[in-house]
Amino acid sequence: MRYGRIARLYHAVFNRTPDARLAYWVDRWQAGDTLDHIAEFFVVSGEFLDQGLTDPLGFVTRLYENVLGRAPDAEGLAYWLDQLQQGATWGQVLPRFTQSPEYRAALDSRVTADLYYLGFLNRAPDASGYAFSIYCGASSFLDRTKKGRGGLRLGQ
Repeated sequence: MRYGRIARLYHAVFNRTPDARLAYWVDRWQAGDTLDHIAEFFVVSGEFLDQGLTDPLGFVTRLYENVLGRAPDAEGLAYWLDQLQQGATWGQVLPRFTQSPEYRAALDSRVTADLYYLGFLNRAPDASGYAFSIYCGASSFLDRTKKGRGGLRLGQ
């Protein structure tokens, strides 16, 4: 699902839930833009640049911290730094982290809550409601909706 892939970019790059621009980025992707190209926009945004990450080591370390919740291991760090040295852009590396099975599984409940708030409630989540949605399973609500029991669809 494109919404989920882009929502994971928000969490990885900005360490926060998506805002209303999520729909804009999904529209760009549906119009033919690639996830790598959209990721490039994220890593050159003012919000990202304000984090002060200007070197590959800092960038890869931040991805490990935000995406995998840990410091990079020596082998993984060397691999990603080599990829960047060989010409991969930050926007190409970012989706390789955010689409990893490890990150997708770890972020599933958060992304589901993001889509619940933005897609169904048409607003950004409040902190307590967001935590409650994750805890109680916004996913079960979305599952019922996908099966036709809720009557709502994303984008309505």
